[in-house]
Amino acid sequence: MFFHDATDRIRAAAIWLSLQQKARGIAVFVPDLEDATRLDRLLWEQAPVGFTAHCESNNILSSETPIVLFKSPPARWPKSILLNLSAVVPPQVEEIEHLVEIVSKDHAGRTEGRSRFRAYQAEGFDIETRNI
Repeated sequence: MFFHDATDRIRAAAIWLSLQQKARGIAVFVPDLEDATRLDRLLWEQAPVGFTAHCESNNILSSETPIVLFKSPPARWPKSILLNLSAVVPPQVEEIEHLVEIVSKDHAGRTEGRSRFRAYQAEGFDIETRNI
């Protein structure tokens, strides 16, 4: 799934994640430290009760937590859904069951998003796009 035209990619990701409360197993690849810190903070504030359950990949509870933030890619993605918030195609993407991208509307974000879109198509992903 490619969501495009996000005014604020990280805030859009936090909102999307807060709507996935019943989903189990979402890995979020967010290698930029500033983006990871901001996303973590937003996830504490998003849900109607004020918290979207998540943790960082190095947390002892990461195997039990529905949303896990990765600042660096693991040897193998432990979750069935990957939300990619990096500027590149993540490693081992071919092992992911469901891939989600949020692409910002600024020129650089769109250019990077188009590049990833083409790479995913080349890997054989069936990609659905939606305006966010």
